[in-house]
Amino acid sequence: MTVPWLSKPSLRLDPAVALVMSTRLALLLAAPVTLWLVATRRPVAEQGLYFIFWNIQALTQLMELGVGTLIVQFASHESPFLTWDSLGELHGDQASRLRVCQVLRDGRRWFGRVAVALTLFGGVGGAWLLRSNLAEAGVGAAAAGALTVLCTAAYLPLVPYLCVIEGCGGLIRVQRMRLFQTVISTIALWTVLLRWGALWGVAAFAIAWFATAWTWLVMRHGGLLANRSTATCAELEQHPRESPRVGAIQWKTGASWLAWWIAPQAVTPIILTTHGAAAAGQVGMSFAIATAPLTLGVAWLQARYPRYGALLASGMLEQLRRLARTATLQAALVSVSGVLGAAALVWFIGNLSPSLASRVLPAPWILVLGATNLAWLIVQSLGSYLRAWREEPLMQAAVAGAALATLGTFAAASRFSTEGAVTAYSVLVVGGVLPLAVLQFWRQHRRIGSLPS
Repeated sequence: MTVPWLSKPSLRLDPAVALVMSTRLALLLAAPVTLWLVATRRPVAEQGLYFIFWNIQALTQLMELGVGTLIVQFASHESPFLTWDSLGELHGDQASRLRVCQVLRDGRRWFGRVAVALTLFGGVGGAWLLRSNLAEAGVGAAAAGALTVLCTAAYLPLVPYLCVIEGCGGLIRVQRMRLFQTVISTIALWTVLLRWGALWGVAAFAIAWFATAWTWLVMRHGGLLANRSTATCAELEQHPRESPRVGAIQWKTGASWLAWWIAPQAVTPIILTTHGAAAAGQVGMSFAIATAPLTLGVAWLQARYPRYGALLASGMLEQLRRLARTATLQAALVSVSGVLGAAALVWFIGNLSPSLASRVLPAPWILVLGATNLAWLIVQSLGSYLRAWREEPLMQAAVAGAALATLGTFAAASRFSTEGAVTAYSVLVVGGVLPLAVLQFWRQHRRIGSLPS
């Protein structure tokens, strides 16, 4: 008997997946070079701060994969009835355009508020973290950190535009831009890292990341970016039923993804405060290595998000379930294979160059972190599948699970070694966060009456 969830685990690439994969693969191939440059050209104290700065810039990817996917799926419900013109404006069914316009307007407001919050809290948090490490990192660390925060904040309001374009049939165009964006930003990172240091390299990456997206939007979707649909948006006041619920649930999705982001990203700062910069550098490097395969595997999910909403809007529920099952299994297979390869590489380097291997945790801990990332991937898949119904189903599980993992890791780091803290984090995610998410998933399935067959 065939089990539907496990049927046809093909890794065949369609064009959308291939482009998303290319972008992720570019980052994945660049990561070992970046890590090698940081490990061999920069002092260990700077290494720990580098990963903290990098996590700030990585907030852009969190927002795109988090609240951004909500915007993609809301917009994708209208994609069968809309087309793009040569100026980058939407044309088609009036009601669909009204709904997409409301999604974009709500997205701009939400991301704008997040950008302001990042500027405020990122500045305060960065100053606090640098306070006890400024002598080792140098006075330029504060300036590089401030520039990273500001450029990241400036990029966030562009995310709703990119996500609306993806959801309305422009995923391939956006992913081509992202591939170019990745290449240009990585070159900027390496060039500045070698000349002025890793912290300024992150700042250069953030500048290039923002500038590339802004330039592409102006050139390819100037009509959308110039907000020429303001008059259409004003009509929403006369058509209240056309307004989707994205504004009402956006904060829930944001809370969920911020919680899931905080839990793993908090581990390095926790180690920094409890065990010092050298230990934080080890943990940050280990997380970067173990997370690279997850980033690649998620491409199979991300490329399918626009189709989730379109299939549901067309009433093709069985096709939606089959697509979600296949995408999840493919993502998991890629992630697991990548973690095994990463652990083997760390083991090989450990035997070849023990001094270089001291910059990272031993290979078994890469496997532990890889298993933890697999749990995060499953949680993300469950949430994105249910989000096709334009609801945010896992906020309670996300917040509770992330709080459990973060507080538990801090408690373990205060009492045990670095390895003990990493073990506690992994156990809490696999044994706490994942079960909470699965339980909430099945409850939501029963409510909407769409359990997989």
